[in-house]
Amino acid sequence: MAPIDDEAVRARDLLLGEIAPIEGRIRNAWGRFVLSLMLRNPEEVAAFKRNYTDLVMTPQQEFQSKHDAIKLEEDPALFEDWMVQSDATHVEWSAMFAITTFIEHPPALRLFQRMQWIIIDTSCVKRRLMTSDRPVIFTQGMLQYAGHYALPISPTRLFLAATTVDFARQFAALRPGKIVRETNRLVLRQARKYVYAIDGSHLADVRREMGKQSPPTILGPMTRAAEARKSER
Repeated sequence: MAPIDDEAVRARDLLLGEIAPIEGRIRNAWGRFVLSLMLRNPEEVAAFKRNYTDLVMTPQQEFQSKHDAIKLEEDPALFEDWMVQSDATHVEWSAMFAITTFIEHPPALRLFQRMQWIIIDTSCVKRRLMTSDRPVIFTQGMLQYAGHYALPISPTRLFLAATTVDFARQFAALRPGKIVRETNRLVLRQARKYVYAIDGSHLADVRREMGKQSPPTILGPMTRAAEARKSER
């Protein structure tokens, strides 16, 4: 993930200065970074690998027919068994390559770059923003009026990417205290193991809210495909 992080640093520095980048390369780098945050944790990677393995190891007639036509007498009868015998690391490496493909998904990145980017300054509020091991707040249905990504990037700065200008303005016009309160609540509810804050003043909130909500995922299409393949067996 280092190349993604390195290129995103310039975008982060601009955003911390409340400047929304306009250069395509910088916006693309930040988009990749934000999308990667939804995947770069042990549980999500493990789930991705399981779903990917299910997809790859599910028999497909097209591959089996080609295998039957060229296999040697000592080769396994099933194409999937032959594939694993030929290269035991093939599925593992293919899964990791597929993860990068998800992060680089052109339609998602193009949509993200076209969204309205703003930085909301919450420094006037005593309560500070928190973050966690699942920091990205993401609404499903990005083409909807209220579709947006939100990400705390400092204790007093919230990044918002909104589908429409009007919604971005409406969100930014909310009372800063409400923005901080709702952002922290969602960040905590999505957290699984780690929460980060500038002090321990939020400990009661952490104990009450942590882990109560499923975090956003980009594995939906693959999960549905894996389940469909299983039902066809």
